[in-house]
Amino acid sequence: MRFRLTVLALTMTAVTISARSAAAEVTTETGRSLDSFVAVEGVETRVQENEILVLAHGNYAIASTGWQNADGVSVGAVHLYDGRSHELISRMEGRFDSDQFGAKMSEGGDGNVLVLSPGVNMFGIPNVGAATWIDGRLGRSGVVSPTNSLHGSSPEDRVGSQGTVLTSGHAVLSTPRWDHGDRNDVGAVTWIDGDRGMTGPVSPFNSLYSTMSSDRVGDGGIAALTDGDYAVLSTSWRSFGAVTIASGDGRTTGPVELANSVIPPRAGDFGAATLTPLADGDVAIAAPQWNDRAGAVSVIEGTVATTGTVTTENSLHGTGTGDGVGSGGVVELETGALAILSPSWGSHGAVTVIEPSGLDRPVDATNSLVGTTDAPVPLGELTPLGGRAVVVSNSFGAGFAATTGLDGPVGEIDSTTALTGI
Repeated sequence: MRFRLTVLALTMTAVTISARSAAAEVTTETGRSLDSFVAVEGVETRVQENEILVLAHGNYAIASTGWQNADGVSVGAVHLYDGRSHELISRMEGRFDSDQFGAKMSEGGDGNVLVLSPGVNMFGIPNVGAATWIDGRLGRSGVVSPTNSLHGSSPEDRVGSQGTVLTSGHAVLSTPRWDHGDRNDVGAVTWIDGDRGMTGPVSPFNSLYSTMSSDRVGDGGIAALTDGDYAVLSTSWRSFGAVTIASGDGRTTGPVELANSVIPPRAGDFGAATLTPLADGDVAIAAPQWNDRAGAVSVIEGTVATTGTVTTENSLHGTGTGDGVGSGGVVELETGALAILSPSWGSHGAVTVIEPSGLDRPVDATNSLVGTTDAPVPLGELTPLGGRAVVVSNSFGAGFAATTGLDGPVGEIDSTTALTGI
């Protein structure tokens, strides 16, 4: 089974679902449409964007985080409906007030549902959070519990706050606020079997985690690699930060440590870092706070338990405080080259297109398209265009669009390297 976290692209921001009536048409990103809906428990319900999940086989799930049970308590629920008859198949619901069951949903490739509910309460403990698997054809009815969900054990663990789908078809949950005993916010990253889900507590036996308070493993997010493995970014780990390559089959458990992670040389170096998966299975890390905010971009080998650090010898980097190399993001082009946006470099910014093998030098005007006072490089997204990168600026009244690639141009942006007056 393959989980998809992209829930649904609605053609409108809200839909009124009326009993047995065609109240509105909802079109999925794949072009399927639902011409009518039944009411949720016979009551007209206003459904916001991303609260409807249309499954590959046509059934659909509706998440209603404010749904009230028979006692009038707002526990939240996920209703699964037959895509043809619009008859209710099952209802899975929360137990306590403000559980907000159904906060997020993802789809299994053969049409199942993973429900993420970080606000779920259990054992009288608030916001332990839960991840609940539902068969997309047969459904699953009942109340969220330890026997049908992966869950936290301490107040504010908030299991289900972040989820990532792997290319292998499994899923990974990041729980940066997970507590281990008397150690708060050690963080945990837990692999979930795409065929059966997982039940029971998040624990050291099923998760990648830390042994120290406030390390918040997984707080920087998860990058799904092309070979099915994944990279875990923990920006707070030991105040330095860490990137850990984990196995896509669930075998990577235990503590994040020097022996299984890439660790920067200085405290704070991985603050505000981001990961970009690459086509060859490796992952690029942009660390704009590296070395007193000079910034660096490096490529980490996508092999499980890769170790190392980020230095001037293996990264494109800045040379001055505040250069922030990579702060604007990294994009892989069709050629395999990396386009790196550094809006703060040299006060006016730079765009660098470079092969991964060339990440061993400082950003300068000999290898980058650099901004000027009249045409500064903007803070924004790079747009890939084949083997080239496009950057657009409208700042200071100097509107322009410029492209650069492995063959240049480099140097200052001027009338020969940009389309002006846009």
